[in-house]
Amino acid sequence: MNKIAIVALVAGIFSLSGCKTAPSERTTRQEREPIGDTEHSLTVVVKSVPPGAKVYGAWSGSPGTLLGTTPLEIKYTRHVTLGESLPGLATGGTFTGTAPVYETLETDFHHADGSENYTTSAFFKCYLLMDGYLLHRLHEQVDDSHSVAFQAFYGGHREFTVELSPQPGVVVSVSQQAHTN
Repeated sequence: MNKIAIVALVAGIFSLSGCKTAPSERTTRQEREPIGDTEHSLTVVVKSVPPGAKVYGAWSGSPGTLLGTTPLEIKYTRHVTLGESLPGLATGGTFTGTAPVYETLETDFHHADGSENYTTSAFFKCYLLMDGYLLHRLHEQVDDSHSVAFQAFYGGHREFTVELSPQPGVVVSVSQQAHTN
């Protein structure tokens, strides 16, 4: 009997007996989801004390795009297409949002061990600025898991509240005042 006939015979026996093969433990969450495009979202809310601070994206270590004022809600959407291999992508999928992703959401995939497990990390980052207060850099972890896909994007919601520090007063010496008058 040739190999094709043996494979067909074994497949026929399983289908007749009603046996189902157990899903592999290595099945990823994406493989268990319905076929077709899927969309996942993460909502980040930035608050400040006092409210009304301007929120800027974090572009190369300095304030970037003005995103709005606190309290500010930013919704990120991650689109996963059929057959997409998440671990191979440095960005972890296609991201869109109401804020520039490259300025505000830092994502990372790396091997957790020698298996197919990956540690996935996501950090939210921005700057808050308000007259009379010191510039504040926010860089907070949103997700850190051993899943192929970011858990945060399964309807995730994170809130960050920043207590702004008043800007210290400028002290001018008597000798400096004499030169300016």
